[in-house]
Amino acid sequence: MKTDGAHQFLIMPKTELEDDAQYTIKVSEDQTSTCHLTVEAGTKIKVDATITGSPAPTVTVAQDTTELKPSARVTIATEKGTKAKMTLTIDKCGGMTWENKPKPPTNLRITQITPETVTLVWEPPTDDGGSPITKYIIEKRDTKRPTWTNAGTSTSSQTEFTVTKLFTGNEYLFRVSAVNKHGQSEPVETSEPIIVKHQFEFDARQPDHRYILEKRDTTTEKWIRVNKEPMKELTCTCTDLTEGSEYEFRVMAENKAGQSKPSDVSDKFVAKPPYDVPGPPGKPEPENINKTTIKITWTPPETDGGSPVTGYIIERCDVSRKRWVRVNREKVTETDYTVTELIEGTEYQFRVSAENLAGVGKPSEPSVTVTAKLPYDAPGKPKKPDVYDVDATEMTVSWSPPESDGGSPITGYILEKKEKSSKRWITASKEPLLDTTFKVRELIQEEKYEFRVAAVNNAGQGPFSEPSDAVLAKPPYETPGAPDKPTVSDIDATQMTVT
Repeated sequence: MKTDGAHQFLIMPKTELEDDAQYTIKVSEDQTSTCHLTVEAGTKIKVDATITGSPAPTVTVAQDTTELKPSARVTIATEKGTKAKMTLTIDKCGGMTWENKPKPPTNLRITQITPETVTLVWEPPTDDGGSPITKYIIEKRDTKRPTWTNAGTSTSSQTEFTVTKLFTGNEYLFRVSAVNKHGQSEPVETSEPIIVKHQFEFDARQPDHRYILEKRDTTTEKWIRVNKEPMKELTCTCTDLTEGSEYEFRVMAENKAGQSKPSDVSDKFVAKPPYDVPGPPGKPEPENINKTTIKITWTPPETDGGSPVTGYIIERCDVSRKRWVRVNREKVTETDYTVTELIEGTEYQFRVSAENLAGVGKPSEPSVTVTAKLPYDAPGKPKKPDVYDVDATEMTVSWSPPESDGGSPITGYILEKKEKSSKRWITASKEPLLDTTFKVRELIQEEKYEFRVAAVNNAGQGPFSEPSDAVLAKPPYETPGAPDKPTVSDIDATQMTVT
């Protein structure tokens, strides 16, 4: 212990387990101050005390009943002078006090009981131990159980606490402890057990009871009175609610003695129609696919939400753009619809939503992807044409039908011709041909010609066949060759024979 006048220092480096003891500072034979220090082994503690006296008093420090002497672990120092500042202070009676744990809180009482909660109120301890209260610890005990359980904590300025999650009809005790930086006080306990239940009971035989109903939008903390005047009825219809908002309700009873506390809060309810939107219809099925129109069919939703389906909304999606667009302006009441104004060659998907008095439900699963086009294709190309019956200005061309008609019957053929020396194909007939044979006329003698043919159906014209072999336009016969050299015999004056 170091001494510097009236200022004493007790320093204990490297504390040990046995240093946990009661320490006493003795100023004179009749002036002492005592506190209990609990130390952690291996730590260093420093105790300061302010002693005022004239002449300067003699100060000694004792551990339990043994006076401490300076040693390798204990240093006692005093500052010079008659007054020094320490955590040890002189109280009003002239004695000495140490900072310590606070005294218990006072005047613990119960102010409200509900079937699930109890509200406690208390006053701060008369002695905070020389250190400000930092919090309060609230505990509860079901009288059927021997142990206390933590019910919560409150701040130093909050001396009211509502214990929640209690069991209706059970009997409980409660206690509260104060805490400062030196530890937790002894608890103050409720004087007797209380039963968790309503604080009042309604007697239906008393005719003077009236009721007040309150509502609250769960997004706010404000309760609003529903009925302007207290009512006798046990039922009330709440109007002027906001659709889609969630509400809860509570009731208070009133008689000549005054108004009761509110009832338990009701469950939460959303203000909405007594029915819901329909479920999604069945997956649409495309049919009757054409270049600019497609018919779709679907099945009604499995649930109508409690209100009959009043119509359907049809949407289409250009797959390349991935954007859904409504296609029906008027409400559709049937389960089929022909979508128009489509773009030929574009891929589409379709979906359907059902509607009732509650609104539009979720859309169906999208249909399979379909292309806006005729339900069949153009025919394939015919076989390579054959040419025969050749003459000087005409010849006959024939061919075989294509292997595929594209799903639609062939309605005709287009035959074209081209001079061998030219690159330009021209139509050989003014109208499409119905047969697979055609005599081409008005040809130029001694000119070579090629021919090709294409099939036509409701989807249009298919590809041309391979060109025929080049054929020369000429008569089917040739001029005769020169006879052999004639021989002459039987010569006479007026005649001879030539062979």
